[in-house]
Parts: sequence; structure tokens; C-alpha cells
Amino acid sequence: MSFPEIRWAHVLIALLVTLSVLSGSYMLYRRFWVTRPIELLLKSDPDIEEVKVERGEQGVVVKVRLRPVKDLAVSYARLEEFLVSRLGDSGYRIVLEDRRDEELEEAYHAIHFFIAEAAQTGNFSEMADRVEKTLGPMGLGAYRVTVTGKAIFVQIYSSDLSRYLYEIVSRFPETGTPAKGGGA
Repeated sequence: MSFPEIRWAHVLIALLVTLSVLSGSYMLYRRFWVTRPIELLLKSDPDIEEVKVERGEQGVVVKVRLRPVKDLAVSYARLEEFLVSRLGDSGYRIVLEDRRDEELEEAYHAIHFFIAEAAQTGNFSEMADRVEKTLGPMGLGAYRVTVTGKAIFVQIYSSDLSRYLYEIVSRFPETGTPAKGGGA
């Protein structure tokens, strides 16, 4: 058999069909054996209201809407621990979604300089005092600022507790933020 006798159109069609089957199989595998189980397991967490796992340009994007939680840092650590156990240390990004409104955004805007400054300087007691003096008189339902080794976690709730804002500010911005808070 010589090359002129090969029907290149048939070879090309066979190659395209093979590639289509392989890519379709991979997509099904990711959806039903990776993405779907992660979504189902995360939905069983009492702090999680909604979850969506998507494939992004830089890996897996896990979009999570938390319910009103007592301590955002604890809920986030549990979420991160679960994802590390399933996906490894990298290759995923968490996007927190919340139920913010204009009042909560204004409240956060009023304190975000204090938080950014504390992230850089480490002066957390001064940050706490300034946050208390700023948010205390605003008539909010509740607020909480928690500092961990990696980040500063901000929770602000409306007076009727139906709306809430979550922000996570990295303590080490030059190495990257551990998560992006808010309604992204």
C-alpha cells in the first residue's frame, strides 16, 4: 500500500471523531466524577446555601454562598480544608458570594482602610478600636472582624439580619489573596 492510495479524508474524519469522543468523555468525567460530587458534599455543610463548581482559566473555581454564619473564619477554614483534601493545595479558587446591599457596602467602605492598614502593619488592636467606633453607631445588626494567620475576615449584617456582607482581606497581599469575598 502506498501513500497515494490512502484516503486522507477518511483518516481526517476518523481523527476528528476520536478527538470528539475523547474530549466528550473527559468533560463527562469531570462533571460526574469530580465536579458533581464536590458540589453535593459541600451542599451538605450547614453553613453553605449554594455552591457551583466551574472550570476556569486557572483551574477550578468554587463559587459558594454561605448562610449567615457565626464565624466566617471557621466556616472558610472548613471549606478550604475540604477542597484541599479533594483538589490538592492549588488549582482552585474560592469565590464567596453574599447578600450585600448598599448600606452594607457603605459600612465596609467606611472601615476598609483600617483593615488594609492593619494587614500591612499588624496593628490589629487599633484596627478593632477604629472598626468599633465606626460601625457601632451605624445601627447595623451585627459585625465581626476576625484575624487569622492568613487573612482578616469581615462580617457585617443588616439590622434585620436578612442581608450580609463577607470580605476576606489577605494579610500578605504580595503573595496573593486567599479568597475574594463579596458578591463576585
